Amino acid sequence: MAAPVAPSNGDFINRAFWKTEVSDRWSELYSPWTYYAPAWSASTTAPTLGNGTLVGAYLVAGKTVYLRMRLQIGSGTSPGSGAWSFSLPADAAPAFIQTMQGFCASADGTARWPMSAFLTTANGVERMGVSNNIVGASVPFSWAAGDQLVLTGAYEI
Repeated sequence: MAAPVAPSNGDFINRAFWKTEVSDRWSELYSPWTYYAPAWSASTTAPTLGNGTLVGAYLVAGKTVYLRMRLQIGSGTSPGSGAWSFSLPADAAPAFIQTMQGFCASADGTARWPMSAFLTTANGVERMGVSNNIVGASVPFSWAAGDQLVLTGAYEI
């Protein structure tokens, strides 16, 4: 997508200008979100999803990606060991190191932790932090069926 431009002094906004600079950009915001299957990994022992769910969706609007991702632990999920990471959409890698926000919550609602996530061009979502600890198999709690991790936000591509 081209960078925003303005008509020269004295020029009228013609149909081509309107389509490129207004209509097309507005339409991007109303495009359907694209679903993808994030890959889940850990720094020491790989986790296995089992009967849990891991879903992601994103929308690209210009140079901005809007993303949502949700992991829900199932009774057959193994959280692995070490720091967790998740892949980002293949066609929407961040332009440089950025951050996003999210939360971790226990199934019974007694534990809720705000989380920040570190995004890199090479590794996607890595080094998610909760209260100065890296999210993994036992952080911020020992994960059990029904617990969830949610990541949402936007980043530049």
